[in-house]
Amino acid sequence: MWAVLYDANLRRQSAANKSHACLKASKALGILLQRAGVDVNLQDRKGDTALILASRAGYAMAVVGTLLNRTDIKIDLTNRRGLTALHATSTWLTAKLLVDYDAAKNNGSLINAKDEKGSTALMLATERGRHEIVRVLLSHPDVDVNADNGDGYLRWRKTALIRAASQSPKNIALFDREEGLLIAAELLVTVGGADVNRRDWFGNTALHWALLRRNAGMVAILLNATDADVLSLNKEGRSPLSLAAVVGDAEVIRTMLHHPSCLEQDCGREAALGLIRRKRQK
Repeated sequence: MWAVLYDANLRRQSAANKSHACLKASKALGILLQRAGVDVNLQDRKGDTALILASRAGYAMAVVGTLLNRTDIKIDLTNRRGLTALHATSTWLTAKLLVDYDAAKNNGSLINAKDEKGSTALMLATERGRHEIVRVLLSHPDVDVNADNGDGYLRWRKTALIRAASQSPKNIALFDREEGLLIAAELLVTVGGADVNRRDWFGNTALHWALLRRNAGMVAILLNATDADVLSLNKEGRSPLSLAAVVGDAEVIRTMLHHPSCLEQDCGREAALGLIRRKRQK
C-alpha cells in the first residue's frame, strides 16, 4: 500500500504527473482495499500510515476519502514524530475531510492532538501560512485556539497566534508566506477568538513578538483586537513598545504610537522615544 502512495507523490513531480499519479494511486488503492485481510492501519518504519502519507500528498477524495470510508480506519495513529494525518495534511480539502470525520465519528480527539514538540495541527498550519487550512481547522467545534506547546520537549508555551507573530523575517521571506501568515493570524483573532494577551514562557504576548520581529502588518492586526493589552510586561519587565524601541524599527514604532490604544493611554511612549534617541547618539 505504501509503495503505491510513495510512487504516487512523494517524489517531485509536475502538476500533470501528480494528477495522473493520484488517479493511479486511487485505482490501485481501491483494488487493494477489496482484498480480504488488508490492514489499512499498518505503519512503515517511520510510523507513517497510508492515511498520513495520503494526507501529506494532498490526495483528498481520491485516497483519503476512500480510507475514511473504512470502518476499521484509525485516524489517531501517529508516526515516530508524533504527527497525525491532520498534522501532515497539505490541502484544505484533505483537512476538511479529516475535520468532519473527527467531529462526527471520532469524538474530537484528533483536532487538538499534539506532536512530539507539543504542536497541534492548527499551530503548524498557522506558522506555515496555510490560511485556507487554518480556516477549516477553526470550523471544528472542539478546536482549542489557545492551546500552547508547553507540554512538548521545547516547552516554550507558544500558541498558534504567538507562533505566527514570532516568525522571523528571514523565514517569512524564505518561504514567501508573509501574506498567508497575516491572514492566518487575522482568522485566529476574528474567527477563532484567540487570546491576544496570552503569554509564552518568556512572558511575551503575540504583540511583543510582532514588534520584536519588526512585523508592522502583524502589529496592526493585533492592535485591532479590542482587548489587546499594550501595557503588558514580559518577565524582563519590558512592554511591547520598549521592545520595539530596542529593535529600533521606525515603521513598527510608528504603527504602535499612532494606534488609538496608545493615544488614549501611556503605553511607554516617552521611554521608547528616549531609547531611540540614545541609540542614535551612539
